[in-house]
Amino acid sequence: MELTLQPTSRWQWLRTPQPWITLTLGLGFYFLVLFFEGKPIPSWPYQPMMGQTAFLLVCLGMMGAMWYFHQKSWIFWLMTNLFAFGFAAATMLVWQALETGPGGIGSDAWFNTAIVVKQRAGMGNGDFAYKGLHAFYPSLYQLVVGKLAALTHTPGLKAMKYGFYWAAFLLPLVSYGLWRKLLPALPAFLMMVLSMTIARENLSFKTFEVISVIIFLPWALYYVVGLRLREAEGEASWSVGVLERKEWIAGGLIAGLSFMTFYYYFFLLILWLPLQVVIASRSEGLANIWAKFRPMLLMFLVMMALSAVYWAPLLGDMMRYGMHSYQNRWFQPHMLEMPFDIMNNWRGMLGLVGLLALAPRNALARSVLVMMVAVTAYVLLGHLGLYNNFPLLHVRMLVLDEYLLSIGMIMGVLKLLSLVPDFVQKNWDKAFAVTVATVFAMSIAMVYNYESNNDLTNSAKSYKQPQLLGLAEFTPVSRGKVFLTNRLELAALRPLYLFICPNAHYTHPASRYRERLKLLTLLQHSKDSDFIAWMLQHNRYDRVDMIILDDNRMELFDDNFPDWPNHLKIPIEFDSTAFKGRFFSQHPQFGELKVAEEVPVELWKGFNQGQMRFAALFSDIPELRSRIPGAEMKLLDDEVRIQTKDYTAWQRAFWARWMGGW
Repeated sequence: MELTLQPTSRWQWLRTPQPWITLTLGLGFYFLVLFFEGKPIPSWPYQPMMGQTAFLLVCLGMMGAMWYFHQKSWIFWLMTNLFAFGFAAATMLVWQALETGPGGIGSDAWFNTAIVVKQRAGMGNGDFAYKGLHAFYPSLYQLVVGKLAALTHTPGLKAMKYGFYWAAFLLPLVSYGLWRKLLPALPAFLMMVLSMTIARENLSFKTFEVISVIIFLPWALYYVVGLRLREAEGEASWSVGVLERKEWIAGGLIAGLSFMTFYYYFFLLILWLPLQVVIASRSEGLANIWAKFRPMLLMFLVMMALSAVYWAPLLGDMMRYGMHSYQNRWFQPHMLEMPFDIMNNWRGMLGLVGLLALAPRNALARSVLVMMVAVTAYVLLGHLGLYNNFPLLHVRMLVLDEYLLSIGMIMGVLKLLSLVPDFVQKNWDKAFAVTVATVFAMSIAMVYNYESNNDLTNSAKSYKQPQLLGLAEFTPVSRGKVFLTNRLELAALRPLYLFICPNAHYTHPASRYRERLKLLTLLQHSKDSDFIAWMLQHNRYDRVDMIILDDNRMELFDDNFPDWPNHLKIPIEFDSTAFKGRFFSQHPQFGELKVAEEVPVELWKGFNQGQMRFAALFSDIPELRSRIPGAEMKLLDDEVRIQTKDYTAWQRAFWARWMGGW
């Protein structure tokens, strides 16, 4: 009889091939990035071809690996690592010649870069635009990228690219590892391939969102539903169990980290959990239901405790300054999509049929169908929100249906193929895995090719570093300062703050955006530079330190929901003498930069009646506000908070009523 010694050390996993496979391919990808990144390779035809070449090589490698190692228990981990290498290599080779990733520093890439730059500078849990406010966008991903950039002395813009390069390598491994808890090795590998096919579209541009959705679905099915996989004699079955202590702690930690990366998908729990309770109540007593859901509640407590580092300071901001949400009010025509639009989607049709066919005898299929019901209900809730003037951006939730239907497609196809004699016994299931991975890899490579001239790519190609940012001395001068500027690239690429975001839909819910906007719309009419300097320093929002305003103009965009377009343009134009008084000076190194000098608070005592009202309205100086009668002060406060879409008429009326003596 042959004896096999089982390792008992806590480091026994090092005696298995899996970590060495990942380490080898990870190092290989590192040297690939080192060799190719930034090399001047002609864009046509080599740039689109290189990504395809990477996938072709990897797909042939997967075929060879499956043929040679098909009997090894770790074959699908090897296949996952090979696919991850090809996926990441194609991503890197497509973008290696450009200075930025998709979008340049425009659109959402603007605030994403700004967060990384501030994290790189060690500026803590702060908003990407406003000084003194905490982050309202969960930024764990940007924190990691920023800290690694600081450690390796990598510029923020370059770190953004490296971030999604490595996300492309690591996400397939994470995806396979999570799905492997729910599925046998073969379908878990196929689910990873389909997940990367779906995720590829937004991975480079919205890396943090993709990370969250890749984690959320398998986490929810394993830790929230409690699905448990049993593999016996080649047959897989699922049961629904109760979380043990180590599981609800682990589930809470995973959820907390995912929540701090991007929290939107967790909103589905608002509808999905009650739906599960209703379903369970039909077959189980109340005592059994409590025993099942109590560990889940403990898991959520762990999740909220861990993520409190994000949401607790944000909640404090909103309690202190109030909350006005504008991000959800950016609503475009394409956001009226419906779930499960499968008329022209063969994968979706196969998936839905597969789930329905397997549901009577398969707990996983039934759980996925329940989640589909919850997604559908969430879309209805989104419609109700729209009718009540509060959009939920339910289109973001629709990405889940692609993943859910992919589960059905994989399980259904494999069930059909298992009915073919000798399909499993003669290892044709392994050939099927390689074939599917190859087909979808080629599809991913071609999509990169098709995108070579889309808007995001063209924005990256047209990016040019502004001259001011090329001066090393500008970084220490601008660090932590509040700017009034129309040069948005400054905020994206240097660790500075803005007095006001250019767009309401990018603004912090506690920023009092419309109050800042109305302050500037009124202040632009003043020709008294001393008064302007005082208001920019002693307002209730932020002290302005620096000013860069080309032609003394800027354009701001207020929320215009539900009217079209969503953005309401508000032009701001100061007088040519506005920033030439005694409290403004030209920076000795940067001629275009105006420095706001210290303005004595007592200056308000020399204001006329109109200026006094203005200053009392937008400042927090108690003595000044006490000079205005209480009833009049209340009318002023109410008027500045009133919603309007005609700022010209509002300014004219305000001027006539309150500022006549100015």
